[in-house]
Amino acid sequence: MRMNQNLKDELLKTQKELMKVTHEREMERYLLRQNDEKKKRTADAQCQNMLELWVAFNKLRRQVGS
Repeated sequence: MRMNQNLKDELLKTQKELMKVTHEREMERYLLRQNDEKKKRTADAQCQNMLELWVAFNKLRRQVGS
């Protein structure tokens, strides 16, 4: 009887630890995903700015060439 209780206690402890580790991993993945999305938004904004600068440069170049 005592052995069964010890096994149940150990199982409960192991399940709690597994839940903790699982939660930590989920949080890590969430934070990594957030960081990746932030990097993508930054890169997209930089690309958009470069395109706008390129369009403005070509417009000025045409005006100077005329």
